[in-house]
Amino acid sequence: MSGLLHEIDAKITVRGRQRRVTFPHKLFMDYLAAWYICRFTQNIEESLKQAFPTWDDVQKHEEVVRACCGLMEGREEVIMHVISVLKVRLSTTHVNSYYFTASSLQNECRIQNPLFVQYPACGHPLSQVLNTAKLVVIEDLTGEEYDDALPCNADIVIDTHIFEYEENVTALVNSGVTRTLQRHRDHIIAIKQFSGSQDVMKQISPLLPSSSLGRLDMQHCYLPKELVNSVAEMPQLQHLTMYKSEPSHGDLLLVAIKAWHGHSQLQVLNVGYNFLPVSVCRPLLVAIAANCRHLEVLDMERNTLSGCLAGFLQNPPPALRVLYLDHTHLQAEDMESMAAAVSAGKLRHLECLDLSYNQPQLSEGVLTPLLYALLNTLGDRELTLKVGGGLGGITIAPSQQNSAHHYLEKIRQDIHALSMKSTNKLFGAY
Repeated sequence: MSGLLHEIDAKITVRGRQRRVTFPHKLFMDYLAAWYICRFTQNIEESLKQAFPTWDDVQKHEEVVRACCGLMEGREEVIMHVISVLKVRLSTTHVNSYYFTASSLQNECRIQNPLFVQYPACGHPLSQVLNTAKLVVIEDLTGEEYDDALPCNADIVIDTHIFEYEENVTALVNSGVTRTLQRHRDHIIAIKQFSGSQDVMKQISPLLPSSSLGRLDMQHCYLPKELVNSVAEMPQLQHLTMYKSEPSHGDLLLVAIKAWHGHSQLQVLNVGYNFLPVSVCRPLLVAIAANCRHLEVLDMERNTLSGCLAGFLQNPPPALRVLYLDHTHLQAEDMESMAAAVSAGKLRHLECLDLSYNQPQLSEGVLTPLLYALLNTLGDRELTLKVGGGLGGITIAPSQQNSAHHYLEKIRQDIHALSMKSTNKLFGAY
């Protein structure tokens, strides 16, 4: 099965022949792969999980998935698997693209009951939609919904983005939509809000805590204290964003993370652009290290971290891959702690480290020990290091056998690019 999918990607060979060939039409290979999955495997659901483990795989082989729907004569296993992989990494882009993919898959399966619905675009009462669909995206919390107390059979995504350049919707705090969702709060798997006013956020706060919530994404929002406090009761969260929100709530977030008592499932944490002071950031980083052991991505940009990294890097999350520390007023002592952690193998999965816009404190001399520590420990891995004003950063790849001098020169150029950018801005040259 995996071999067939690989040949679809590469269009490489017919077994036993030396020369490269391709099928006259890619759909032939798509159909053969679907036939193999549906006709020659004992456990179809397990085969689907192996063939399409992520949403990217589903999109990449959409025609194979469509063919599976046809070969399985309208059974729901295919679409139900697609819904399950969607939950792994939910984003607005995925939701929108999923809507079109799911619609075509439903047509292939000839399923009468909807599996994916966007409300209120569907034109049906919310309570009815929650009773019949498998996945519902709520795009508007306003309005008076007639709630006939039907049960909920769907997973719920709340995605009511209101962009700053649009006229803010006047929310009805006691709307029937909110009351319906409150009854089914334990079916909410994701909440995404951009530029939420106080009225809008008053509707979202009563929906928390939710025992099923995996993603809470708040950007440019007014955050009520009740919402931040509810985080303490949701250790199952995998993605938490409180970006450019309420600086005064840093202490509340610290208390919430401590309340997880090391049982957090969090993989992505973004508290950037909150201008949190050192007095909050130091204990917050220690609490993150102690309680978020599954963390892979941490964004602390635009907060003040001067002298704060030592406590965090003594025992950082072992799976940490991405660390954004730009515009955080880092000092030389922070780089000493970073170099020591790298040398001790405590950041062995790190793929991206953003230290940009921390000059002049982070000079070439301060960064040199960190560079040598990375070159000595990366092995076959690559790491993107951002230290100055370059857009793409510096790719450190020991396998390419470039000298330390090569990377030092790139660091020097990156820092120089930042100083030139600052000079041009000062004198109005763009």
